[in-house]
Amino acid sequence: MEAVSQRLKAVAERWAELKPPVRRALALGLAATVIAVVAGLLFASRTERYEYAFTGLDKADAEEAVSILRSAGIHYRVEAGGEALAVEASRVYDARLALAAAGIPRKSGTGFELFDKADLSQSEFTQQVNLRRAIEGELARTIGSLDAVREARVHLTFPRRGLFQEDDDEASASVVVRLFPGSTLSRRQLAGIRHLVASAVPGLKTESVTVVDASGRVLAGDEAGETGDLVKWQRRLEQRIEERIVSLLEPVVGEGAVVARVTAEVDASQVQTTEQLFDPEKVAVKSERVTTRSETGATSNAKAIGIPGATSNDPARSPGGGATRSGARQTKSEQEDETRNYEVSNTVRRIVRREPKLERLTVAVLVDGVDGKPRSEAEVARITELVKRAAGFDASRGDEIEVTSMPFAARRGEGDAAEAPATPPWLWYAAAGGGLLLAVLLGLFVLRRRRQEEEPALTPGRSVAEIEARFRTVEAAESPPAEEAEALPDPMESALERARELTAADPLRAARLLRAWIKNDREERTEMSHA
Repeated sequence: MEAVSQRLKAVAERWAELKPPVRRALALGLAATVIAVVAGLLFASRTERYEYAFTGLDKADAEEAVSILRSAGIHYRVEAGGEALAVEASRVYDARLALAAAGIPRKSGTGFELFDKADLSQSEFTQQVNLRRAIEGELARTIGSLDAVREARVHLTFPRRGLFQEDDDEASASVVVRLFPGSTLSRRQLAGIRHLVASAVPGLKTESVTVVDASGRVLAGDEAGETGDLVKWQRRLEQRIEERIVSLLEPVVGEGAVVARVTAEVDASQVQTTEQLFDPEKVAVKSERVTTRSETGATSNAKAIGIPGATSNDPARSPGGGATRSGARQTKSEQEDETRNYEVSNTVRRIVRREPKLERLTVAVLVDGVDGKPRSEAEVARITELVKRAAGFDASRGDEIEVTSMPFAARRGEGDAAEAPATPPWLWYAAAGGGLLLAVLLGLFVLRRRRQEEEPALTPGRSVAEIEARFRTVEAAESPPAEEAEALPDPMESALERARELTAADPLRAARLLRAWIKNDREERTEMSHA
């Protein structure tokens, strides 16, 4: 630091030693250098500042747009793999007007402008084909106006009536959408697209409309491998969980800053279960039977006498038989039977599972970063907990959830004007440093030249005594007569006056000259004393 201060001090001294004209020249040169550098930077930044005129162009539109800009004399740059055109910022509107006059970018498909020019010579078949093309173009434009859709194409098949009913062909439609990076279509949006297309064609059912993305993935509708109830149920479940996750996180991380993908493993086998449950604590009477029997009679100790079979031997038939004989005993008997059957409580339950059963969930969530940097681990952990709650995470099923944060690529819409990358900051620093270095080198060069020119004048070659002796000799030799001496000025006084003027004009230089004289005078005295 001390060395730097000494160098700065030396430069300041050198600057002070310069004559005013030289200093003014250096100042003007330095100012001119700085102005030239700044003007060059401004000119360079102005000429290299480009803005996007159109983005999302297809190859045919980009090729035609380049030829139009070239013929119009507008400087352009092709970026984003040929899908974007950047022009000079001052002529961006001229470029847009020139391309718009040529119909670029062209709208997807052809709408009802096909019928702007009537042609009576067209056949009915040609008119039907043009009608189908017009409806396809209008539908493609309407679907392409959605925020998440970058481009759309629609293919329609009109219903055809045959001679017999079994020969009739139903109407169908296919929609191909190209989405912006990081965008998805929700279940409601897909349903809206299908209803929109179905409403535009007579006899077209919503179930007959298929929506496919640019990668060929079916977003809505049936296809050959996905006609079963299992796949439909699985896709509905995955979409429902994805929508719940996105709707939960978007208010926190921002709209379009989160993408969720869910994979569900399901078991579609139908299970019929029959259960019979016995409850020993609950006993019920199943059946009960009670039987009661009662008998009454008399017995006698008299023995039968007489002829067997005679009336006298039958008490009931004999005279006085209705009365009890003396010695007879009255008898009565009762019998009761009770039968009771008990049954343990029994429940029979039959369970039939018709819907698939969720076996396992795998969830992947990608969250946009902040200011081009990933989010912190603590924030990612909080987002993971929210995703678990929204997805119905169950560790016993073996569910897996992965949340990752990384910056998303910039997304630009159709025709959005975005400023092209500006001049790198290091270029400004390099230009400023180069200008400053050039000014310093120029100043050092001038100082060196000036020092070389003044070096002989500053080199002391005479002592003070020699100068005084020379002045006396000149005064004695050139002394005028007495009458002229009073009229002529004193040479010594003139020399002193001149010295005073020079000292007042440049005191630093005078001080250096006096130091040199004093130094030489001391050296001479030292030599004389040694001699």
